[in-house]
Amino acid sequence: MAEKHLTYSLWNNLHWWWGIMRQERPWIKWTLVGYICLTAIVSVISVIIPAWLVSLLASRAHFANYATVALAMAAALAGTVVAQNLCLSYGRDLSGAVRSRVLLQMHSRVLSVPYQQLIEPSTEKLYHEASTNGTSWTMAGAQAIFFGLEGVLADSITLLIFVLTLSAFTPWLFVLVLLAAVASYFALQWFRAWYDKHKNIWAADEKQQDYLERTGYASENGKDVRLYHVQSWYHAHLNKLIHDRMQWQRRSSRREMVSRMIGEVAGLVRDAAAYSYLIAAVLAKTLTLGQFTLLFSVTNQFVTLTNQLLEDMHILQKASIDLQDVRRFLDTAKEKNLPQLSAAMAKQLSKRPITISFDHVNFTYPEADKATLQDVSFTMHAGEKLALVGVNGAGKSTIVKLMIGLFTPGSGRITINGLNAAMIPLQDRYDLFAPVFQETTLIAASVANNIALTSTPDSARVQTALATAGLTEKIASLPNGVETPMTRNIEDKGVEFSGGQAQKLMLARAVYKNAPVLVLDEPTAALDALAENEVYESFAGLVQGKSAIFISHRLASTRFCDRIIFLADGKITAQGTHEELMAQGGGYAEMYRVQSKYYQKNLKSGDDHD
Repeated sequence: MAEKHLTYSLWNNLHWWWGIMRQERPWIKWTLVGYICLTAIVSVISVIIPAWLVSLLASRAHFANYATVALAMAAALAGTVVAQNLCLSYGRDLSGAVRSRVLLQMHSRVLSVPYQQLIEPSTEKLYHEASTNGTSWTMAGAQAIFFGLEGVLADSITLLIFVLTLSAFTPWLFVLVLLAAVASYFALQWFRAWYDKHKNIWAADEKQQDYLERTGYASENGKDVRLYHVQSWYHAHLNKLIHDRMQWQRRSSRREMVSRMIGEVAGLVRDAAAYSYLIAAVLAKTLTLGQFTLLFSVTNQFVTLTNQLLEDMHILQKASIDLQDVRRFLDTAKEKNLPQLSAAMAKQLSKRPITISFDHVNFTYPEADKATLQDVSFTMHAGEKLALVGVNGAGKSTIVKLMIGLFTPGSGRITINGLNAAMIPLQDRYDLFAPVFQETTLIAASVANNIALTSTPDSARVQTALATAGLTEKIASLPNGVETPMTRNIEDKGVEFSGGQAQKLMLARAVYKNAPVLVLDEPTAALDALAENEVYESFAGLVQGKSAIFISHRLASTRFCDRIIFLADGKITAQGTHEELMAQGGGYAEMYRVQSKYYQKNLKSGDDHD
């Protein structure tokens, strides 16, 4: 993970942004050049017109000549302003497309960051800060950098013209304006340093506020919110967050106000000195009226442009600060692109059923005080149905994530068909497994798309998967069958499944994938007893010709497995068949007896009511 200090200079960020712009909207550079040139022309014309007209009046030129010059200059100015605004509008529209491209790059990186790193709190925090500061709105870093660059270049070119003019007539006046600009710049720099140090507080508060607003409205939370009177909790926390954000905003506004007031005071001193000099020169008759008008206009424009340059520099540098989080997130580690397997290795990996071995594997979650897995060694033989059991937190699901490739061992080795798993390209490794995790993940798409997770599902395979998972009748009852949209996140008429139905859909997804290793991680946790029994009865058919790993804390559900591994505190404490483990005594036997008593009590209770 990249460090939190600024790692990218303003020039580095500009070079990076310019590269994206050239790929996404190359024409934007011509609108930039056009805007810069036209801005300079408009500024020069605006200065020349008053001086020229005053000179004509002073020379008592004929009215027709005076009117002709005035109209010609006004027309030239109007045409130039129209062209300038066209370049400005077109360029700013194109800059929005560049910001969208940066946003797409961030989403692409989310999908390519190694899963183990993705779930780290620091990665989640960095992504939220990058989204908030870099791409969330028009003035976020990825688009504001264009506004700042556009303004700075236009201001600088125009200022250069006026610097030459002022320096030729009154060099000391140029120095005075420059000193006032320097004072304003450092005052704003003081504010930017504070903003850079504290901007992540705003992002963190916004993340919490977004969570409260989102979950407060979520339909699945509606029952608990009302039945347990949680409204006051939501309201109190949301109110505090809004209060905290308002305090941050007030602190930010006060510091920005002070920095701008320093610039304003410097500007007042500058203006008083400049105008006093010009008036004194006219009274002393060292300047003509036309020269006075020209210098007065040039000084005004120079002052205005200097202030505008400072403001545009502020926008540019603040945008660069906001882009730091985007750049840091985009530079997080990608999944390694391992070379393709050799023909011999690919042939070995293609052997069916699959054999998987763990050899002295250790694993510790980031920032955890204790290892989750310690010196774990076992082999899931070809075609074996293996059960991992133990109390919650024993490390069962962690073993599965290591096996699939979502996690990387801290030490030790995993082999698949005798090949070092770390040398197998991740996509090839993912293709070996059809998992059913405890969590259900439904996307806002049709039932068929949810099962196949592809835009072109195979209808026959979808129907087979539904039948195996026991969902045929349910799906047939929906308005559009397998084409019915799921969830209401996009489609208002989308259907919502119960926890048990969603779990069955996950099972159908695994059946559709038809991978050589079936992984069932508490697949019946959300099912009732009848539905659970149906899954167990179909278990033999599901795993025929496959290797399978079954995770459960309900020991009675492991009766379909060839071998059971019992885990406690991240270690394998026993393994064998059910009968062997019961004969050994120990943790497995004790847990089984406790659960058996519970089932027997429920059974007797049910008999008493018959």
